[in-house]
Amino acid sequence: METTPGTPTTALVFLNNEYASHPPPAEPPSYLSQVLTPSGTVIQDRGNSSFNDGTSALSGYVFQIAGAPVGSGSVGVFDAINLETLASTPLHTPAGGSYTLPLGARPVAALSNLIGAGAYAGQGLAYDLSTNLIVPIVIANTSVALF
Repeated sequence: METTPGTPTTALVFLNNEYASHPPPAEPPSYLSQVLTPSGTVIQDRGNSSFNDGTSALSGYVFQIAGAPVGSGSVGVFDAINLETLASTPLHTPAGGSYTLPLGARPVAALSNLIGAGAYAGQGLAYDLSTNLIVPIVIANTSVALF
């Protein structure tokens, strides 16, 4: 992903590594995500985390679930990673708490610059990266599609 759209020299590679437990399913898998240059130089290791698809380089962010060590529930905070600084900012709910997901979760997300929507495990999500806000959406009538 180019950190500056249209400028290939600013490209970064966001890599997820999933390590299966031995023997499965005794323990959940562990995760490690890395930020690399296209030539393979590691810029940043992010232990106990996984990157997610759904962001646009135009937004200036990529999503990550950064979590607790495996064995402690394997739940992580849903973060937005700034492409220029690689700083992470947790997305929070309207009540102010961090939004959490299981490590390795792959929420379906679509982003138009800073505002987007998606779903995970039958629950809708709407988010605004300009305010670091994520709002879970629950639809009582399950015969209604989110999109």
